Amino acid sequence: NASPPLHDDQCQPNPGGDLDVSAIFYLKQGDTSPPIEAQLVDADGQPMNLQGAQVRFRMGDIIDAPAEITSGTEGRVRYKWQPGDTDKPGAYKSEWHVTLVSGEKQTVPNADYLHVVIARKVGGS
Repeated sequence: NASPPLHDDQCQPNPGGDLDVSAIFYLKQGDTSPPIEAQLVDADGQPMNLQGAQVRFRMGDIIDAPAEITSGTEGRVRYKWQPGDTDKPGAYKSEWHVTLVSGEKQTVPNADYLHVVIARKVGGS
């Protein structure tokens, strides 16, 4: 599977192959693959410890849903698109909302947004 094209010099895949949390993620209208994945890091650039945490993926006013933690010790998360999530073309600000085991809450990224661009399919409306 090829990574989506990145058009921002700050949007580079991290060494694990996931998108940096300030990346631009591209997909086509109606697509539910590939999932969006990221490694969440703290203010020092170290992977967040997500063991026992809960993570939600939020995109505009369209999505507010649980995300999967794929590696709690490495701060890796994934959201698998559901039917209807990508039906409306456009550019959306997105975030990961983390509730740590301590009850503390953190939004990642905290200084910007993850940008999701849903391109209109050929012949799509």
